[in-house]
Amino acid sequence: MKRYLKEDELVYACQAHILNQETQFNEQWFDVFLYYALIGLSNQRTNIRVYSINMLSTIAKHNPDAMLEVCERVSSLADEAFWEVKTQCLEFAATILNQFRSHSHVLAVKDDLKSGGAKPPGSGG
Repeated sequence: MKRYLKEDELVYACQAHILNQETQFNEQWFDVFLYYALIGLSNQRTNIRVYSINMLSTIAKHNPDAMLEVCERVSSLADEAFWEVKTQCLEFAATILNQFRSHSHVLAVKDDLKSGGAKPPGSGG
């Protein structure tokens, strides 16, 4: 695609759109998009960063475990001045939290332990 589209911003826009149309997870296919998205996060152009975070959000819908390592990088972009980047960071965070909401019981047990309520599993009580 990059050979035929000379403008990087257009390449990233097309990649984000194509990836968003995927209905099944294909690890090799997604790895290529992940590679470009990670490169795009540090690009000077705001729209390329926006498209990159969008691609990461799409990947997170299909393979959230692979995105855990990327969370810090996306989080650091949330402090940027551009609302477009902030919006994509928020969408990424919402996607990650939604994908891991089944683990919310872990946080509830931790909170109970702090308050002196429940006992940890396997402690005999």
